[in-house]
Amino acid sequence: MKMKRRVVVIGLVLVGMLMVSSSEAMAESKIAFPCNDGSGVTQVCLMNADGSGGAILTNFAVSFYTLSLDFSPDGTQVLAAGFHDAVKHFYVVDVDGSSVVEIVPSLSIGDKLAMEAVAWSPELPPSVATLTPTNQTITVFLLGMIASALIMRGRSAKEAS
Repeated sequence: MKMKRRVVVIGLVLVGMLMVSSSEAMAESKIAFPCNDGSGVTQVCLMNADGSGGAILTNFAVSFYTLSLDFSPDGTQVLAAGFHDAVKHFYVVDVDGSSVVEIVPSLSIGDKLAMEAVAWSPELPPSVATLTPTNQTITVFLLGMIASALIMRGRSAKEAS
């Protein structure tokens, strides 16, 4: 009976860790979106996932017909792509607003190509150090459950013999 209680307690602690880590990851989550700066120019804006902490990251002089955004795999930058006067523009924007760099493609992509969305390639394969807090917690939770199951199995084998 004591063994079952220990496993339940371990399971509850690990679930609690998962919930805390998930809420911490949610608190750190950001949303990038195109916004109007008040003068009619489209900018790259950022806010926390709960809607707080809104900020304009760019200071573009012209408005874009369409502005598509995607986060870098590590979450420190946003890729912004948009049209202005039928010309495609690409920018890498730091999420703290400290740097906005225009990237000029080395190939001619032509006006026939529509830019509906952009995407930043994930870093593959991720190491444990680069996992998000949520993924680290899930990994710890699963390893804890496996360890608990192995401990229970070992103890029941000893009790049976």
